[in-house]
Amino acid sequence: MSIANREKDLERIHNQIKICRLCRLWKTRKEAVPGEGVLNAEYFIIGQGPGANEDITGRPFIGRAGKLLTELLTLAGINREKQTFITSIVKCFPTPPPNRKPKRDEVEACNHYLKSQIELVNPKKIILL
Repeated sequence: MSIANREKDLERIHNQIKICRLCRLWKTRKEAVPGEGVLNAEYFIIGQGPGANEDITGRPFIGRAGKLLTELLTLAGINREKQTFITSIVKCFPTPPPNRKPKRDEVEACNHYLKSQIELVNPKKIILL
């Protein structure tokens, strides 16, 4: 599959995530957080779930944890914008209560999105946070 087709498929998946209602998390989200990064990323980074800052912006790892992640990537010689794709196992802020661990059914509802993202991005390494 060409890069252009993979980009279109990834955009389609991200649009589906933004309107997803497969679990209860859509009811309290402000923005879904599909993920961001490059195709053929060297590193595919997966977090547990978006936080409050991510819920507001729709972008992954931009709060305190994101700043730390960016610092650690930089120390390791990894360029976040050019070498990574970053997402989470669930695509909406797990609440209530805020920042709770995602529940099994929420993870299962998002699982097909994550698998599709991994397939389309085609990373060299996957890092679980």
